[in-house]
Amino acid sequence: MASIPNRNLIPSDINTWERLIGWAMSVGFNLMGNLQIPIFPNEPMSQQAVVNTIVAQDGRKYWQCICYLPYNYETMNGPAKPWMSINNVTEAQPHENFTSN
Repeated sequence: MASIPNRNLIPSDINTWERLIGWAMSVGFNLMGNLQIPIFPNEPMSQQAVVNTIVAQDGRKYWQCICYLPYNYETMNGPAKPWMSINNVTEAQPHENFTSN
């Protein structure tokens, strides 16, 4: 994925960890939602990023986000932070809707 050219591109109204995760997953879907990867043998290709809304059995509404990120096995098991082992997927930049309030 392309580098974040300016950390100020993260909208200023994101004020909780949950919203930051939701924003990051939305950007991931924007950048990777059309990419396909082979997750299971003998199964159709799967989207690399998926965002859905679901209603649980108790009636609560959830936003489901799934993203498959390739990583470097050697560095993932080393002393570095695990997220630093994630490999780039694309050099695309997110749509401007993701960088404003």
